[in-house]
Amino acid sequence: MKLQKIQIISLVIFLCSRAFATETRNFRSEYLKGNLKDKIQIMQVACSNGDYSLCFESMDFAIKEHDFFENDSDFFDFTLESIKSLKKDFLSNQEKDKASKYLSDLFKSFSDEEIKFAILEQLEFFQSPATASLLNSYVSSKMQIQAKMDKTTLKAISLLKNNGSIASFNILFLADILDVWPDYKEELRESYIQMANSCENEILTIFANVDAEKKLEILNIVSKSKKISKKICGEVAENALSESIYNKGELKDSSQDQIKVQLLSLQILSDVKWTRAASLATSYFPLAKEEFENKLISSRQFAKVITNIASVASADTCTVLTQYLDFLNSSMENNSEPVEAVVLSTINALGGLGNKAAFDCLLYVTYLNYPETIIEAAKDALAQLKW
Repeated sequence: MKLQKIQIISLVIFLCSRAFATETRNFRSEYLKGNLKDKIQIMQVACSNGDYSLCFESMDFAIKEHDFFENDSDFFDFTLESIKSLKKDFLSNQEKDKASKYLSDLFKSFSDEEIKFAILEQLEFFQSPATASLLNSYVSSKMQIQAKMDKTTLKAISLLKNNGSIASFNILFLADILDVWPDYKEELRESYIQMANSCENEILTIFANVDAEKKLEILNIVSKSKKISKKICGEVAENALSESIYNKGELKDSSQDQIKVQLLSLQILSDVKWTRAASLATSYFPLAKEEFENKLISSRQFAKVITNIASVASADTCTVLTQYLDFLNSSMENNSEPVEAVVLSTINALGGLGNKAAFDCLLYVTYLNYPETIIEAAKDALAQLKW
């Protein structure tokens, strides 16, 4: 028992003397006397004891003297270690702010990719309001010169995911749409999708200023992402369809991309039940009909157009579709049998609308020599009319 007490006392004395030695050791004095390799070792020991003042002093020195030591390997190691020595869990809030400032200044000062990457790995834990601006500037500069993707640029893009601004969204969204880094679309979208719901105006502005091919890509992005709100999907689709209808020019000049924009925008309006665009959707019908008759869209596509228009119906939709069914019936009367899928979609749409104004046309279907599937569909539609 006596021996055990002696051992405990000895251990306490040893630990206390070690703590006292650490406390009283003048790290800065040793640091100032040493060469760059010595400074690295002393800085590491100081940091392991919770003293990060030499780490900050080293970063400050690296910023001021990087031109003089540009190709010095010891200076490179010294700078890299000053960056990597920061430990977020052991810094006060004031020290974290200081770390963020030094890291940002180092990033601007050094061109070496390994140094820049190490800085970005630390900036993930030492963000400040200025960080997004720094990253925006870096990614934008790489984008403008169409530089190949590298790990540093990819890291910067990743960091913008949770700390980006409206400017960040514009940069990343444009990099995606303009195919700056076509093999990294997934990574770009992973970052800017997080910001999309706060950037509706930016999406609409970019959409208005790109060609039909890019408009189609934007429509696909907003419609397929579960993180983008239905409101933004509806706004973009409404703008797309409106522009397509009112600026269509000559039908012969319509490109396949323009037609795909029309079809996809209408599909999105239907999917999100964007009834605000009900009149717009119905006004698209004459154009879609003309495209179908000129074989620019298939019977299947036109049938889907009819279904989608009816799903966001306006007060005029029943009238438009009833008139079209009357036209189809007249064609059948004159031995020019219309496409079955188109007739069925028109009948089913009118049944779903339930407007009794369609009664006469639907009833007349049952008197004509249509296939049995069409006659049965007309009977079902008649049963759905509201009186």
